[in-house]
Amino acid sequence: MELMRHIWALSQEIGPRGSTTPAEARAADYIDQEMSRWASEVRRQEFMSPTSFSWIYGALYLLGGLAGLLYWVNHWLATAISLLALILFVMENSSRGSFWKLFPKKPSQNVIGIVRPKGEATSSTSSSPISIPRPIPKRVVLVAHHDSSRSASMFSPEQVPYFRLTFLLGTACLAVVPLLNLLSLVFPRWLWIPYAQTPFYLYLLAAFLLMVHRELSGEYTPGANDNASGEAAMLAVGERLAQEGLNHIELWCVSTGCEEVGTIGMIYFLDEYGPQLRDAYFINLDNLGTGTVKYTTGEGMLAVYPCDEYLVGVARRVSAGHPEWGIQEAVNQIMMTDANPALARGFRILSIRAEDENGLLPNWHWYTDTYDNIDPKTMGVVANFLYALVRAIEAD
Repeated sequence: MELMRHIWALSQEIGPRGSTTPAEARAADYIDQEMSRWASEVRRQEFMSPTSFSWIYGALYLLGGLAGLLYWVNHWLATAISLLALILFVMENSSRGSFWKLFPKKPSQNVIGIVRPKGEATSSTSSSPISIPRPIPKRVVLVAHHDSSRSASMFSPEQVPYFRLTFLLGTACLAVVPLLNLLSLVFPRWLWIPYAQTPFYLYLLAAFLLMVHRELSGEYTPGANDNASGEAAMLAVGERLAQEGLNHIELWCVSTGCEEVGTIGMIYFLDEYGPQLRDAYFINLDNLGTGTVKYTTGEGMLAVYPCDEYLVGVARRVSAGHPEWGIQEAVNQIMMTDANPALARGFRILSIRAEDENGLLPNWHWYTDTYDNIDPKTMGVVANFLYALVRAIEAD
């Protein structure tokens, strides 16, 4: 079974594929070789990326925490720094920020396979056939990332159910500190304000220490579910469509690097190829290997961006036609995916994912994200659903 072969190769033979590491590069080589067997064209897109989101978000939490401490030294400076930390945090979470560019970087890469539609229309009005330009076909872009994450205490099975809550608490603290600083400027006689800040900036400093702890003690996970499963679905369905042939669409299969850093590979891809794919239909594939298969109607850890109405409609139509697959709808507010930068930039996209009975991602960023914990039946549903989506878009 091709799906399981790809998952085995990425998660077992190559193993943990940390962002910007040699193992991530070997995963890209494997995907390049696989795509080269059936794609019309394969491209490599090289870029430079930070090695981890821990340094980016750790620095933002540190700025917010230090702003609380700085109140006792320079009130105006503390207010400015706390506002800066909040603005940068919001921008990073919308994938429109550039704060990550300030950090040391290492090489990473995207792999892009393109399957062109069958045939060219010709005219034989002379002895030599003259090619007639074809209309630009509809484009469908499948996206999956090939890097895997570093573990952390926040991703332990006991803590994952509270991950979103702790993220929102950190966001609230980043907002409360500058708010209290501003109130203190307006009402200088409110002497209780600096004391009221204490629990908020201490929480931010604790969050910074958690980010440091992740980098010092966390280990890269095998990434079978996150996201060898997404790569397997993209490669298997891409190969099937290429072998059968496409009549009315051009298929792009995009394997991104450094998704686990903050969707850096997807950002670079959209920066370079976005102008020619403005009208394309994107389908993001992430964490597909076990649980209930779902498609997203909206995504975002802070603001929720609605997914493309047409794609959601196609997903509803296809899933309704196959009730035996048990596919459901979901809103993703748990994690940032490669869909976020596309949604923030106005591209047409939805994601396919699989969740457990609590709406969480099984074995997410943990040591148990192994090949043995992948369900072949779930992967079969994903592959059939994805294939049917592409064919439905082609038929419309």
